[in-house]
Amino acid sequence: MQSLHCRPVHILPDIKPALLPWLRFGGATCELLGRKMTVIYTTWSVLTASILVLFCIHYVITMALLLLMFMLLASLIVTLWIFGPESYPTNMRATSLGVLNTINRLGA
Repeated sequence: MQSLHCRPVHILPDIKPALLPWLRFGGATCELLGRKMTVIYTTWSVLTASILVLFCIHYVITMALLLLMFMLLASLIVTLWIFGPESYPTNMRATSLGVLNTINRLGA
């Protein structure tokens, strides 16, 4: 039997405007700490929050952790989007990003 405070959690799809500060946070953190440290910190923060969600302490805490994970993942995606192309030579970046965006649009 499932306890009342650990019922399945559904994140509302209306939190997309709440991502804008976290996307800016990802960019600012990249400039402040560097790209590698930002990836390390956000990855470990998401991992720690996901382990805490497994214990399901309380419904409100679980929702807060899930929202934090969602926002940190958005920050991590921005960081990887900045960090990824920099590892390739300049003449390959435009072509490879163009092809990947085309494949992404076809897949969506």
